[in-house]
Amino acid sequence: MRTAENVLEWIYECIDETNLLLSEDRQIKKAPDTSLFGEESTLDSLTFINLIIAVEERTTNETGAELVLMGSEDFFQDMERLSSVVNLANFIFQQIKT
Repeated sequence: MRTAENVLEWIYECIDETNLLLSEDRQIKKAPDTSLFGEESTLDSLTFINLIIAVEERTTNETGAELVLMGSEDFFQDMERLSSVVNLANFIFQQIKT
């Protein structure tokens, strides 16, 4: 059975992959409270999109069910779910446990 901790670990692994493409001063911090979107985020739009796509792919690979975060109809209506690592992990966990 998958847990919220599993999902958090997937996100951290995607952060590691994304960080390989970034300079040291632009590295994404691996912490639940890391801001991914909004005023407190240090990610530019391309880095944000690349990270979200990596998380979608990882979740699909782990669960066998397609997870769409970027292309969903309500994507812009609820950006809070993508605003931090912990919010993203909680949202994904809720999606895969249903």
